[in-house]
Amino acid sequence: MISIRSQPNLACLSNRLCREIKLPVKKLLVQFKEHADVALIRHFDILYIQQGISRVPVSERLELLPTLIHGIAADCNKSPQHASQLFHLMLRLLVHFKLPPRGSKEDGELRSALNLEGDDGAFLAQWFGKLILFTNARGSAAGSVPTCPGLSAEDCKFLTLYGNPDAWDPSTTSGLNLTETKALVARTLASGMFTDGEKFMPALFASADTNSRVSEVGEDILKRVTQTQDLEDPKLVEHLLNLYLGS
Repeated sequence: MISIRSQPNLACLSNRLCREIKLPVKKLLVQFKEHADVALIRHFDILYIQQGISRVPVSERLELLPTLIHGIAADCNKSPQHASQLFHLMLRLLVHFKLPPRGSKEDGELRSALNLEGDDGAFLAQWFGKLILFTNARGSAAGSVPTCPGLSAEDCKFLTLYGNPDAWDPSTTSGLNLTETKALVARTLASGMFTDGEKFMPALFASADTNSRVSEVGEDILKRVTQTQDLEDPKLVEHLLNLYLGS
């Protein structure tokens, strides 16, 4: 019979074992992608992926990037909350991803290597831009969502994992540093992962950032892509006016 005194020690041991168990993250991610219409399966898949990804070697984590990115725009149409979790996971993986030299053969093939198809590139570029605009990551209680100029309430929900206080707390296992992540996405935007059209708006946001590590990359991207953009395009002008005036 287990004594009452031994139960706390057993609980500690159980918690430690749970933290050390290596979950089949790759299989869980594939299962998540293959069951787009089964909410219960996807809920538990993403839960265990989030818990297990930090226990997987970095090399194995990076192998997940193409699978994670592929179809992320469609994932958002199915469930913005799941897409928010996938986007945050992708940012955690990009921290360890070594971008190829700009203009190299590997850079030119990066989009296909990472399995970006359809609307995925535009989706990621759009959210990279919104992340660069995001400023108020801290100071919110659990379950609450900060507000930020230039972003809607839904945008802020997406970027904070729907009010998760750990999302931008680098002292937690899954938390990210906002300043470092903005610099990371700016560098990623400059790569061959995105087309010139996808880069333009987020690069414009980056060029106005107060952090020179972000703004200098944004300005450099703008110099390269502005020549390919029709700056008199009515949709682009309307978009810029909405950003300036608010909508």
